[in-house]
Amino acid sequence: MQTYAHRTLLAWIGWQIWKDHPLLGVGWGGSAEPANFGPYLPAAHLRFHEAPQAFPSAAPDRRYGVQNSWIQALADLGVVGLGLWAGVFAVAAWLAGRAAIALGSTQALYALLAVGVLAGLWAGQSFVAGIPLDAFTWLAFGLAATRLSTNRHAVA
Repeated sequence: MQTYAHRTLLAWIGWQIWKDHPLLGVGWGGSAEPANFGPYLPAAHLRFHEAPQAFPSAAPDRRYGVQNSWIQALADLGVVGLGLWAGVFAVAAWLAGRAAIALGSTQALYALLAVGVLAGLWAGQSFVAGIPLDAFTWLAFGLAATRLSTNRHAVA
């Protein structure tokens, strides 16, 4: 079940989890655990008029998680984890932007564009290792980092 309303429901649950655990969250992958999302289900049922299958449950096939890495970072890792997650994107964007401006590098401009696109794409995906988006992320970050480091003498 992957509808806009379903994703909004899961994001709302993640947001509620974060509000009760703002600093460090509930732990990696914790937003998909019934002990963590269960307390918010009664309010979610009142707020969202969706089919019962749209709501997460203790059943192994219905532990959906947040499905938005930015909100999942808040719910699972708190503001500390979100800061680290966003920081990786910010450093990659800064390196690519600096190389694009200082060196006029087209590759750095592509890397900067890729980092921006990736920030949006991760809004539709939970943390899952080994997916193509994961590979694209690290390739783009690597491209951003190497554009400046290979031409350090030209920037200094």
